[in-house]
Amino acid sequence: MKKMTQVLHTLSRHGRLTSGRVAQVTGIDNHDAAALCSRLVKLNRATRHKVPGKFTEYFLTPDQEDAFYKKVVKNQYVLQSDIVALPRKLRFLRDIAERPAFDGDATLRAIIVDYERTLAVIGRAEASA
Repeated sequence: MKKMTQVLHTLSRHGRLTSGRVAQVTGIDNHDAAALCSRLVKLNRATRHKVPGKFTEYFLTPDQEDAFYKKVVKNQYVLQSDIVALPRKLRFLRDIAERPAFDGDATLRAIIVDYERTLAVIGRAEASA
């Protein structure tokens, strides 16, 4: 996964973070994390809030978060899933489906239904074993 996508994932999951905390969570160098956060602000894909006399926080507004999730869902690597991570992916997709930007999206709904069917088959197989 690209570093910029890692930073966006981290900001979407954890809310307001400093660039140092983003670096800790993602495993990216502090300097690179600060540069990526600044670049995301310049590209209007993240928002910056300067706490007077202290530090700078980075976060995603609801519109930026919706735009990010819309882009993530279209990427193939997110939709490929192993069986172990299936429940987590299903929760993630259900969370995305509740957002206004995806209201009534037939493709997303079909993916969710397919994941639910797969989980049901796995559950029946485990119950009979």
